[in-house]
Amino acid sequence: KARKESGFSVSDRIRMRWQANQALSALLHRFQDKIKHEVLCTDLSVQEAAQTPTSQAPSIQPTVSAAAPCHRFSLDALQGMVVLEQLP
Repeated sequence: KARKESGFSVSDRIRMRWQANQALSALLHRFQDKIKHEVLCTDLSVQEAAQTPTSQAPSIQPTVSAAAPCHRFSLDALQGMVVLEQLP
């Protein structure tokens, strides 16, 4: 969904960079190949972020340029952010 909302076409090569709390980070590592296949990305990296209380929005900053599409989400205790960027 984030790929489509960012305006990327199926032929675009993209990189996904995740910053997530410990629980989400573990899931992303476990299902990394499946996620890459489903999203059609060439690279997926995961960086663990500081734990944030579930009542607060994640305070995670993107690791790529400010021009890159960025999607934040919070799903119960699984807080994280994904940055999608198009590769040349």
